Amino acid sequence: MSGYVEVAVDLPLPGGLEVLDYAIPARLAGRLRPGIRVRVPVRNRAVQGWVVALREGPPARPLREVAAVLDPEPLIGPDELELARWIARRYLAPLGQVLALFMPPGQRVDPGQSARPREVLAYRLAVPPEEARAALDKLSRAPRQRQALALLLEHPDEPRTARELAEACGPSAARSLAAKGLIEAIPITVERNPYVAWREPMPPVELTAEQARAVAEAEARLGTGETILLHGVTGSGKTEVYLQLIERVLARGQQAILLVPEIALTPQAMRRFQGRFPGRVAMLHSGMSEGERYDHWWKIYRGEAPVVVGARSAIFAPTRRLGLVVVDEEHATSYKQEESPRYHAREVAMERARRAKALCVLGSATPSLESYYASTRGRILRLEMGQRVDGRRLPRVRLIDLRQELKEGHQGLFSRALERALVSRLEREEQAILLLNRRGYQSFLLCRICGAVVECPHCQVSLTYHKVGHRLRCHYCGTERPVPRTCPACGGAELSGMGVGTQQVEEALYRLLPGARVLRLDADTTARKGAHDRILRRFEAHQGDILVGTQMVAKGLDFPRVTLVGVIDADTSLRFPDFRGAELAFQLITQVAGRAGRGLLPGEVLVQTYLPEHYSLQAAREHDYGAFFQRELAYRRRLGYPPFTHLLRVLIQGRQAQAVEAEARGVAQALKARRAGERYRVLGPAPAPLAKLKDHWRWQVLLVGPLDDLLEAGHELRARRMGRGCQAVLDMDPVSLL
Repeated sequence: MSGYVEVAVDLPLPGGLEVLDYAIPARLAGRLRPGIRVRVPVRNRAVQGWVVALREGPPARPLREVAAVLDPEPLIGPDELELARWIARRYLAPLGQVLALFMPPGQRVDPGQSARPREVLAYRLAVPPEEARAALDKLSRAPRQRQALALLLEHPDEPRTARELAEACGPSAARSLAAKGLIEAIPITVERNPYVAWREPMPPVELTAEQARAVAEAEARLGTGETILLHGVTGSGKTEVYLQLIERVLARGQQAILLVPEIALTPQAMRRFQGRFPGRVAMLHSGMSEGERYDHWWKIYRGEAPVVVGARSAIFAPTRRLGLVVVDEEHATSYKQEESPRYHAREVAMERARRAKALCVLGSATPSLESYYASTRGRILRLEMGQRVDGRRLPRVRLIDLRQELKEGHQGLFSRALERALVSRLEREEQAILLLNRRGYQSFLLCRICGAVVECPHCQVSLTYHKVGHRLRCHYCGTERPVPRTCPACGGAELSGMGVGTQQVEEALYRLLPGARVLRLDADTTARKGAHDRILRRFEAHQGDILVGTQMVAKGLDFPRVTLVGVIDADTSLRFPDFRGAELAFQLITQVAGRAGRGLLPGEVLVQTYLPEHYSLQAAREHDYGAFFQRELAYRRRLGYPPFTHLLRVLIQGRQAQAVEAEARGVAQALKARRAGERYRVLGPAPAPLAKLKDHWRWQVLLVGPLDDLLEAGHELRARRMGRGCQAVLDMDPVSLL
């Protein structure tokens, strides 16, 4: 037939290409529509892609044919297709990789390898219920068979799984009843739902005056496509505002998406939302199995779960009647994806809501400078909630000057004030949270003879010592090796561990408080599925006195018995080679401080630092976001950094150091030759802060300027042919420059 299709394939294309053209074979005539997933040949391999346009008339050159249609109907509608085009343009990403985000989990080129519904063996009545009841009397000498038949008669129209009957009546009862013709075996599809047992009711609570105002203001903007910034102090009840808004959206026959920044928070959020909307909530996050995510995705697609809770990727949930999107803790850097496509879920949420005429609510006690600045310029509405629920006071924050501790002869991991506070909490049977944003036992091994640090052979970073297993581990590429007896550089035998990690904090607590029950929450203890929730539920049940963790413990957790929060090292973010360091420090300390005093007892926060005079720490001590915002905004304006401009990071990487440097210099020179000074600034080239990662050398060039100009330059770079063995990674508005 005449005509051809444009297909966006799920892999990067050379020269900045977005789509490839394919002929329509006669056998597929009429089946190809925009949004349908297809299998197409690219070079000598078969890949999946999506039809994005149908073209009439003969193609300009001979084309290869579409090999197969992979789905019975398009799973990507016109609205999703246009949103995907926007994301691809905004984040300089291949369109096919963006479209893949909208698909059910586990979809592959080979349908036989794709995720599919789970079928199990079940039994149902094979005779009318009256006949089955009459048969009960004849089974008096087979009590297990009688019990199994009685179970099926409780709900005659519903099958029971073979496993359920076996657990209740033994493994052979159902088979014997089937042999007698009373019941029959059938396959049924069951939902893989790790949260199916969470049915604890959570009725609405009476709103405070601030909450009621926020709900009323937000409700008035449903159906407008607007964005609202809900700036509420920790413990002010932002979650209840979200719940009440979702109730109103559901009453309008619409759907809602709630994004949370950490997988650790999703089970806790799921319990609250499942309790308010039983049976109507689905969850999407990477901590679930592929099959669980697959089932939840289809539940959303069929309209059976109008409330979606999840991490970053949940913004792509297949909600066709979207009325509300909530981005909780909107400042969190985890909303930015670090791999292609490098989208920011907050920005995608705002754009998706705008297109769907849905309301987008950004919630935070410490908003990103970008969002707060937008509210001061009138681009989005800001709602303030400055009081905690029930009039509880914000915790008192003290900055502990570690320089003074050292002068007075105290060199322990915990300051004297923190030691006393921990002892008193244990005596009063209260709980404490300790934050150290560095996992492992010690940061690195140092040779005291030559000064060398034991580094990862594949990355230009130090290996972290983990006492469990007595191993050195790279937190970037995963390389592990035993601890050497001698220095790899000079052969000396004076290797000493330096720095502190969460494992060492845990060990120090056992020495200080031998009877304490310590739980640790970091990437090492939560590697297994469900570990986040198990640890947090133990702490919630007071099976732990002290929770030690990385930034996972800073956001969203609500434990009424926690009256003490200790920050072991508040200066970590301030040492980063990143202009956002002060913002990250303020947010992290304010957020973790908010975990204290959320119940009836007052809270206390002790922050250990060598920089107590730093403005970010001073503002965090006073819970004064406004003071921090004004000081940080002046700093950003002076440097010409966001929120006044946008950033484009051009990372050149490859295995040959000299080739990477030469290519980076060539890229920078080409950018500067485009009269860049009139439109944007070019910073660099320079080695990236992590100059070598996974055996790849890295140089970077930064572009600072208006968004449209940076996007134009970025799309030209996508079309540029890189030097042999070199690759360019384009990251629009990165949240980290490491």
